[in-house]
Amino acid sequence: MELLPGNPLAINERVKETITICHSIDIRNNPEHLEKLRECEVIEGHLSIVLIERDNPSAFDNITFPKLREVTDYVLIYRIKAVRNLGSLFPNLSVIRGLQLFKDFALVVFDNERLESLGLRSLSRIERGAVRIQNNDHLCYVNTIDWSRINVEGSENNVIRSNYDTRLCGLCPNAQSRMEDHRQLRLQCPADFTGRLLCWDDKHCQKRDCPTKCGNHACMESGECCHSACVGGCDGPLASDCHVCANFSFRYGKERTCMERCPANTYELSRRCVTEQECRATPPPQGDASPNIRAYKILGKRCVYVCPTGFMETGNESNSTCEPCPRSGCLRECPGGKVDSIASAEYFRGCTHVKGTLEITLRAGGGNMMSILEATLGSIREIDGSLRVFRSYPLVSLMFLKSLTRIGGYKSDNKGQSLYIFNNPNLEMLWNWSAKKSIEITTGRLFIHFNPKLCYNQIQPLKNMTKDPKSTFSEIEVSQDNNGDQASCFQDTLHLQVSSLHQRVAILQWNMYCLPDSRNLLGYSIYYIATENNVTLYGQRDACSDTWNVLDKTADEVRNGTKESDEKLTKDSLLPDSCSNLQPLFYPLSQLTPFTRYAAYVKTYTTLQDRKGAQSAIIYFKTLPGPPSPPLGLTVESLTEHSATIKWQPPSMPNGTIALYHIEIQANNYNRPKILALNVNYCGNPTALVNLIAVRGEEGGAAGAGGATGAGSAAGAGGAAGAGGATGAGGTGDAPSDTCTCRDDTPLTRFGSGAEEERIESINFENALQNHVRFLVEICVNYINI
Repeated sequence: MELLPGNPLAINERVKETITICHSIDIRNNPEHLEKLRECEVIEGHLSIVLIERDNPSAFDNITFPKLREVTDYVLIYRIKAVRNLGSLFPNLSVIRGLQLFKDFALVVFDNERLESLGLRSLSRIERGAVRIQNNDHLCYVNTIDWSRINVEGSENNVIRSNYDTRLCGLCPNAQSRMEDHRQLRLQCPADFTGRLLCWDDKHCQKRDCPTKCGNHACMESGECCHSACVGGCDGPLASDCHVCANFSFRYGKERTCMERCPANTYELSRRCVTEQECRATPPPQGDASPNIRAYKILGKRCVYVCPTGFMETGNESNSTCEPCPRSGCLRECPGGKVDSIASAEYFRGCTHVKGTLEITLRAGGGNMMSILEATLGSIREIDGSLRVFRSYPLVSLMFLKSLTRIGGYKSDNKGQSLYIFNNPNLEMLWNWSAKKSIEITTGRLFIHFNPKLCYNQIQPLKNMTKDPKSTFSEIEVSQDNNGDQASCFQDTLHLQVSSLHQRVAILQWNMYCLPDSRNLLGYSIYYIATENNVTLYGQRDACSDTWNVLDKTADEVRNGTKESDEKLTKDSLLPDSCSNLQPLFYPLSQLTPFTRYAAYVKTYTTLQDRKGAQSAIIYFKTLPGPPSPPLGLTVESLTEHSATIKWQPPSMPNGTIALYHIEIQANNYNRPKILALNVNYCGNPTALVNLIAVRGEEGGAAGAGGATGAGSAAGAGGAAGAGGATGAGGTGDAPSDTCTCRDDTPLTRFGSGAEEERIESINFENALQNHVRFLVEICVNYINI
């Protein structure tokens, strides 16, 4: 039987009645096509529901797919006119993995006219990629979701705009309920740190955080912890009770269980363990544009479709394998194209020769984009056409093109410009010329302009790399005025060292920087980062998700106490001479982690009138050991009347080498008169006392009363925030009523420099969305005609 994309995949005949693994599914035009989802529990690929515009809401009555819990790529909802709540379709969708993204997004809900709420109350984890929810005219409750609890990589790149006015939306469930005895009613939804209530719609709260005893693991509605192999919830404490597996799913049906590693004679395919036969029978990913790739194949313990860098595909469709490349390297050709997102960069993974022009234009960063670009574009050795890098905000360097040795410039449609680097606001470096061999630019000219942080001396090594014609570095090719005009391009050296070292503080010391006119020195920037390995200034670093901590300090803030009155006047000026009394500068780095290795460097900032500056080399230091954090997961199991077993996990922050654990045991006399007065067998039912105290708000003796008062104050503060969030401004619980604290309305997009740019970006995204929908139609037509 021929397997069409989207059909449930029967993996094991003996249990096929319960196996519901589907490939990528594209649903459009008619809601009856939704029946493709009827038996799907997992979609290995993407889910696209688009262009269902002519049906009334009754067409979706009683249509629901409670079995679907996981999508491994992305979910796209576009122009579905009649659906009011996505939760009615997918009440149990828990995890979107984002292995492949749509334009850097794992969840896209765009231009759905009658959609009123997302309602995806089970969604608790988006492992990779951002969220885009836009142009849904009636959509509420998008701002009552704490996406930072869902987006594993962070919610900074989420785009949520042009939906219904949140001030006119309804309340979260039980939002108007009040506090009782300083305790929040359990019926009320959880709140974030601002007091904003969190919910998916007027009937469903966002899931509460799991108890601290669960660590980072999932939990059940009752608060009981799931097995460590689970994500997205579970039905019991075993690995076989998981709704979704954190790592790999092994076997199928009632025999299915979650595992950290695949057992012997099975191989890792995305999220599950498969046999070799199942691996080779897996159809290619839908929409794959790699005609030279034959089929899925075995590589070590993995089942892969594309051989990784350093390997090449050999054999035929039924027996293809990945073999190591020869010393001269593999040859894998691919057509030219544009890299404008993480998803589009994936098309070049493993490519060594680009048969055309490579364009790189990246607007958004985050998620460690430089390491992703290095993994996808790092194998490219030759580009037959031109290399164009323009309007790429995140790029700090081009070092991710680490293997590039030749730019042909042939058949270039860029006015003979084979290397075009234009308007990259944060680009500071092309390549590390001291470590990289030269790049041969066979034909064509250079065009490098309007890169404000790219110094001319970083471009100069290219002058000797052009062949035909030989570059003259004229002002038309490379400008000295509009490149590096916002950078200190003539660097002197600062000598940085650690003056004093403590558990959480390190005092840095460096030499004062001397300028002829001290007024041109704005200050110093101190960069530091925790790292186990040595780092470089530009390696795997982008402007939007820079992991370095930065402290910007004026010259006065780091001045060592020398008064300006002590400085001598210059002979030719009435200004004080800052170079007459050079003494070391000091600044403390605080709130460091004990027993941790750090890297640090210092650079100056000067006015544009003085293009000179100074920077230190990177130094390394390790803070002193400190007290560890408390052990985790403490449990006590009573063995006999006089003995018990105590178990615990190591602390999350050991802050040093743990040599021993100190155990203290003390009899609990809390509320002893009340305990003795009641006729309850607390030995047989030890939780009864805890429940009694929790319900009645009991207070014990003097010591107990103090503890209860403190706890009550904390609960009261949190409770007041929650109550205010329910009744405060806007109707969705955005601000506590008894405080002046309002929720920060900072946009979720990184690049919101103006309405024009935002509109252009939205147009480009919708154009890409329409092209994608049209592309899927062509795939289906070609598939049917085969």
